[in-house]
Amino acid sequence: MCHTRLVGSAQDRAPAAVGLAAAAVIVLVLGGLIVLGVLAGPSDPGTAQSSAPRSSPTTIGGRPSVTTNQPGPGGGTVGRPATSADETLVPLPGRPFDAPLATDAAVIALLPDQLLAIDRTGLTELWRVPCHVGRWADPTPSPEHRTVLVWCDQELTAVDSDTGDVRWRSDRWGATFAPIDVGADIALLTIGDTMSVIDLSTGDVAWDMTAPPAQVPPMTVGDAVIVTDDRSIVAYDAVSGRSRWAHEVQPTSALDVDGELYAMIDTSLVVYDPADGAEVRRIDLANPPVGGPQLVSSGGDLVILSDWFRTSTAAIGRTDGVTRWVRPDAAAKTAPGFRGALVVRLDTEAISALDPQTGEVRATFGTDGCSADEDEVFCGVQQGDDGALAIWRLP
Repeated sequence: MCHTRLVGSAQDRAPAAVGLAAAAVIVLVLGGLIVLGVLAGPSDPGTAQSSAPRSSPTTIGGRPSVTTNQPGPGGGTVGRPATSADETLVPLPGRPFDAPLATDAAVIALLPDQLLAIDRTGLTELWRVPCHVGRWADPTPSPEHRTVLVWCDQELTAVDSDTGDVRWRSDRWGATFAPIDVGADIALLTIGDTMSVIDLSTGDVAWDMTAPPAQVPPMTVGDAVIVTDDRSIVAYDAVSGRSRWAHEVQPTSALDVDGELYAMIDTSLVVYDPADGAEVRRIDLANPPVGGPQLVSSGGDLVILSDWFRTSTAAIGRTDGVTRWVRPDAAAKTAPGFRGALVVRLDTEAISALDPQTGEVRATFGTDGCSADEDEVFCGVQQGDDGALAIWRLP
């Protein structure tokens, strides 16, 4: 089972007092007062205790929040788009790492030295933020807070996806690139056997707990934090950390689907209410994927499954469990929640966009690092010494 752990409070140090004598004689008087507040351990073993604020919302980890969202001369670092057939290339000053992120208004590319946002309509630069040795912390931005989390210069950085304002940055976790699960108001970061619950608006750690490595990593579902171990699912309140409910089952995979917890248990798809743990419905799969089904994504009225080795992909109805299609040649690469096309890797090593209702190929791309949103697919590609954002409008 998981055990909660107290987060200690920060230290406050009074500055040294300096006195100056008038006759060219300097007398230095040094005084120091160190106040250390130590909080007692939790009295309720089912509750994770809140931590004291570690810094102000604009000074996380000793680094002030900054805004560097001014486009450069002539529209910034984005070149003139070139369109051919269904493909548009937008020149960039470097090849994007990983797949670009698409919001309603922008496409955000992570380049070798900056985070760059491009307007989806005019294909011009919206903003840019310096970011060296960067990597996405989460595969999708948080739509509720319009926040993009990215590791920049070994710091976890929260960027407003509309304006490029750096809301906060934290060097608390050092040189780690651990993945993060983002919810409506919080983000979960798990390093080793410690799970930290981060307030998205400030970057402060609200509470943390011991969560041993499990097949299903900790995740947010609605206003609950879901943690599993080798014999149970436990739900905690996202704000207080208090335990809500527990079931003695062992899921092999799980997803947040429109605020409900979808868990794969043996060959059954079980849907739980995260508020009270009530079983909403159970779907027994007639022909589960080989090796044990894995939940990988959802969208519309579908849930996307993969086999254990992620070499085949299937789509089933969310409510009836009816298999819509199966592709033994496709490995799903799409984000946990997709809109529009389903991005997969085929046996030919090509990246393709499938129609999620039929499983038919809508388009194929000769590159990796792609994401889909509605009827557009965005890929980072190499172009000469630099890179480009490739945009395909699906037929």
